[in-house]
Amino acid sequence: MKRVPIRLHTANALKWLGSLYRNPADAIKEHVSNAIDEHLKAIAQGRAASCCTVSFDLNRSSIAIEYPYGMSGDEFRQALQKVADSAKKTLDVNQIGQLGIGIFSFLQLGRKCTFFSKKGKGFETVKVTLREGADDAEFETAAKRENLQAPGIRILIESLHFDPTKARGPLSPEKLQKVFSEKFDAYLKAGGLDIRVTIAGRRPFRIEPVKIESPRIGEAYRSWALPGRPAKKLLLELYSGRS
Repeated sequence: MKRVPIRLHTANALKWLGSLYRNPADAIKEHVSNAIDEHLKAIAQGRAASCCTVSFDLNRSSIAIEYPYGMSGDEFRQALQKVADSAKKTLDVNQIGQLGIGIFSFLQLGRKCTFFSKKGKGFETVKVTLREGADDAEFETAAKRENLQAPGIRILIESLHFDPTKARGPLSPEKLQKVFSEKFDAYLKAGGLDIRVTIAGRRPFRIEPVKIESPRIGEAYRSWALPGRPAKKLLLELYSGRS
């Protein structure tokens, strides 16, 4: 039997990974998942912010995303060298991310993505640029004007495939409210997550949790520990079919 090694065209493979999301709203919510994962890790380490705030700023030519947890240059390198082989599965915190492909979700939105990241106080701001069709990531120290004042991350997606500010577009307020509230309802209701969206410089709005008019029942069954995984829990919400 002869074995033939499989070789991939890296840029094409990464573009395919970035297109796995059903629509742009699903792709952009991956950054909220990453923020929550970092928040949960910070809670376990006793260094978490009181609330994980994720901000989106949508303009005709760019999308900017910010949250209060950054990565060091070494952590970025490790993440890029383990695409689709996420380290999250080995952690003892209840994280929500899937495969380690979220960093390339920008490919469904635009052709260029730049990360400005500051791990903590005393760390420099790292600048990492990814481009559609490129096999490599560009690493450099951010210019003085690009430095982050506080620890966190700023993600800038440019060369967009569409105008995200269109009222009936794939990233309209109604679409983002629906996708975000359904995916992150438990975190929004618990008060540990705050998602704010600004579109074309207008007044920002907050994503609200799902509103259910029916009375809640079965409070005793709200949280279930998973067998053999005491750090992970299944959250269950039950509501009466009668109002």
